Amino acid sequence: MEFNDQNDESYLIERRPRRTPRIKTERYWKRIPKESHPAEGVRKGFKFHAPLVDGTRRPPVDRIDKIEKVRKPKRRWRLSGCFLIFLSALVILGCLLLLFLDYRTTMGPRLESLAGTSIFSPSVNILLIGSDTRQKDEEGRADTIMILHLSALRFKNILLSIPRDTKVPLEGHGEGKINAAYAYGGPNLLVRSVENLTDLRINHVIELDFEGFVKLVDTMGGVTITVQEPLVDPLSGANFQPGTYHMDGEQALAFIRSRATASADLGRIERQQYFLKEMLKQLLRPATLIRSPQLFLSLTNYVKTDMNATQMMTSAALSGFGLKGFETYTIPGKPAMIGGISYIVVDEAEVKSFVKEKVK
Repeated sequence: MEFNDQNDESYLIERRPRRTPRIKTERYWKRIPKESHPAEGVRKGFKFHAPLVDGTRRPPVDRIDKIEKVRKPKRRWRLSGCFLIFLSALVILGCLLLLFLDYRTTMGPRLESLAGTSIFSPSVNILLIGSDTRQKDEEGRADTIMILHLSALRFKNILLSIPRDTKVPLEGHGEGKINAAYAYGGPNLLVRSVENLTDLRINHVIELDFEGFVKLVDTMGGVTITVQEPLVDPLSGANFQPGTYHMDGEQALAFIRSRATASADLGRIERQQYFLKEMLKQLLRPATLIRSPQLFLSLTNYVKTDMNATQMMTSAALSGFGLKGFETYTIPGKPAMIGGISYIVVDEAEVKSFVKEKVK
């Protein structure tokens, strides 16, 4: 065979196109894509040689690397084992935290135990008291009064507010504002006054001092709130124009305590309910949940309750607390001035009917 031109490549061996080859691995066959073929219509793995000259074979025109074997997938049990170890450690740490918090709440200030229901009851009524003990000339007063109704049978939980100026009968003290019950007889007299007004059975009490509220908001890293109307109140320290604010503890306290609006105490209740909703949303964010042990520990010196940490967390879990959301209500009443004192005057029959419709 003669060659007229050294650059003539007609001497290359031509072969019939064949099917795309497949490589057998330990688990399956893998087809080699056509794009990886060294030449069109030729299987990978063949080598091209120049023709024999003087009985000597020339070096290969093109060297082809060996086909790499497909690695076996790693077994899934290794990943599953790591996840189980992590989950077990998380559960153990959670149990240890609960035991420690139970110890702290037991050693801290406790309220007289109420004849409450089991933590596994389908519904629980918890009286929430926001108390102010920062005034040195006062023993302490109930500045905020709410009933938290947790129910495993409802789509939403209920937050019912009672204005602190509500005019009610007080055992042994005639008639007066409902928050005076706290000053006269502590949480237990306040519980009886609330039960008589609403016809609801109060199962547990949680009292949070305003210093604890400030500490909670600061430990969370603040709460983002949108102010709808100007709020300027030298008494509470509130000074907000319409807009969005990331409030620290002191700012948040001024926001929920101010009564410097046309609706006075009723307007303050609306802000309190709004703030609690927003705080709960931000409290359940992953970045905040990571700090939950620090949040619990920071509150143990400011919370008084007849419940321990296990009871509180169990009741919250069974009711879907934080997942269902809240329906917020305020008992019906009208502002009035009686003897130079401002009250919220209510019709007890109307209040009981309203509560029965919304809560029971």
